[in-house]
Amino acid sequence: MRLLFVAPSYYPHVGGVEYVVKSVAERLVKRGHDVTVLCGEPSVDDPREEWVNGVHVIRWPVWAPRGAYHIPRLRGRLKSRLSKVAREHDVIHFHSAHSVLTVYSLNALKECGARKVATPHYHGTGHTALRRLLWLAWRDYVKRALASADVVHTVSDFESKLVLEHFKVESVTIEHGVEEWFSGIEWSPSGYAMYSGRIERYKNVHRLANVVKVLNDMAEREAYGLVVNEANAIGVPVVVVEPWGLNFSGRSRTLITKLSKSDRELAEEIAVFLDEAKGQPRPKVPTWSQVVDLYVERLYCRQQEG
Repeated sequence: MRLLFVAPSYYPHVGGVEYVVKSVAERLVKRGHDVTVLCGEPSVDDPREEWVNGVHVIRWPVWAPRGAYHIPRLRGRLKSRLSKVAREHDVIHFHSAHSVLTVYSLNALKECGARKVATPHYHGTGHTALRRLLWLAWRDYVKRALASADVVHTVSDFESKLVLEHFKVESVTIEHGVEEWFSGIEWSPSGYAMYSGRIERYKNVHRLANVVKVLNDMAEREAYGLVVNEANAIGVPVVVVEPWGLNFSGRSRTLITKLSKSDRELAEEIAVFLDEAKGQPRPKVPTWSQVVDLYVERLYCRQQEG
């Protein structure tokens, strides 16, 4: 197949969506597919093209204040380029409803003949008061864009329910994967805690520090996003909070709790959980290779009529 990914930005930029797109794109290339990524790039004034691990990358100039929004520049040229590139591909996969570049591109290509897949990576709202305010108007624009996709892909049952509630579209749920080598790592408990991720207040890292103060002996744990998947794959007990912690409901060695509890309540709950987790089986987490198989089967291949 010939596949085009549209994403807010791409490697070497760091971020959850960037990691997902790279993980899928490179594995598709290894299977013999032609993959192009059109992504935002705030450091250029004109489009730039390069090859990264077999992936054709088109970096488009964007305005991205504080690494957000990815508002495309040179929109007339972008629309023309999108139309040309779309004719050369069988599938176009749009990533992130939080990116102006992505949603603009989906709207611009709503009449194209390629199969359109949209993965919103939907958070429900923004992380700041300004972004929450902007979402009041942006949500209607996203709703119209998603309605033009052939299939909407969500990464959890919780996100699927949120997308249905806010955008009135059904979705296909396929969760994220982990690197294949994670299965060879064993969890060995020791007396320290580790956090892996950006240090931002909305991630509640300060609450983790407060809980560590209360606990005398605490096992390593990860509590956010893709890191939860990786910790689960290794077998590390994980503490996540509602509502997004519900993404991982049903997994062993995973505690889903409420951030409204006091630090002492959280610490006591975690202490009991860690003791119980030792006797629970290692959670089952798909590898990225397995996820790519599901993408091809359930997202990219047109269903046979009849």
